[in-house]
Amino acid sequence: MVRCPECRAEVQADWDWCHACGWDPEGLRPRDAALAGGSTPTPPPPRGSTSAPPPPPTRPTGPEPAVSCTTVALIGAVAAFGLVIVAIAVVGFLGAPDPVAAPATTPSTAAPTTAPTTVAPPTTPSTVAEVWMPWTDPDGRVTVELPAEPTYEEPAIGGLVDRQQEAIATTPTGEYQVWVYHFSPTADALFAWGATNRFSVSTGDIIRIQQPTSTPRELAGMEGTLTTGSVTRDGVRLGASILVGTRDRRSYVLIAVDGPAGAADAERFFASFSFT
Repeated sequence: MVRCPECRAEVQADWDWCHACGWDPEGLRPRDAALAGGSTPTPPPPRGSTSAPPPPPTRPTGPEPAVSCTTVALIGAVAAFGLVIVAIAVVGFLGAPDPVAAPATTPSTAAPTTAPTTVAPPTTPSTVAEVWMPWTDPDGRVTVELPAEPTYEEPAIGGLVDRQQEAIATTPTGEYQVWVYHFSPTADALFAWGATNRFSVSTGDIIRIQQPTSTPRELAGMEGTLTTGSVTRDGVRLGASILVGTRDRRSYVLIAVDGPAGAADAERFFASFSFT
């Protein structure tokens, strides 16, 4: 049941304003009803009720009281505040500056810069491909394969050796040397033959071979001696082999320090040697 908050009379479903006391918060009451004098209409009895409704409270006749100035001021302030909020929103939406477009980039007409050439790192010793080539001494009597063009010299020497020849080929990964000693005619064959071992030991001392082991070994059909061990170069220990053979008052000394293939390179070096 809905009652009028002003007079507590039961409000009918088809009422737009209270017919008991004239309460009309929404201003829907007819003007002629508001200006008419006398008593206000009596509301019909509640639905389903047989008793007469309680008499409505007496209201003074005459025009409706005017709305107070305080109420009018409050309504105006609320309306003004709403307008300010709307104005701020509109200005914020429409007044925001457009984003500055980036200037169009003009295509460059300069020639493209050539990228610097990347230099490949040096090949590690284990992958260096050595090109072996035959070498013959100036006399044309000694031939051997070497992995690089050797340096050749004939150092001065005296005593029982009339002449000494040296050819040394050095690569980033190995070293190969050929020494030829020509004995004086005063040195008999027995001394020349015995010099085989002496040269093997002395040469090992020259290149500072470590833990040497000597065994008999032929060199191009000559009786000879093979001495193996190791040498230290730049703090790295490498394998080393010395093969010495003597014939016709000449001694031939071949020295091989590890290449990429180690002992296989030394064997190739030894096997390629020949003399006349």
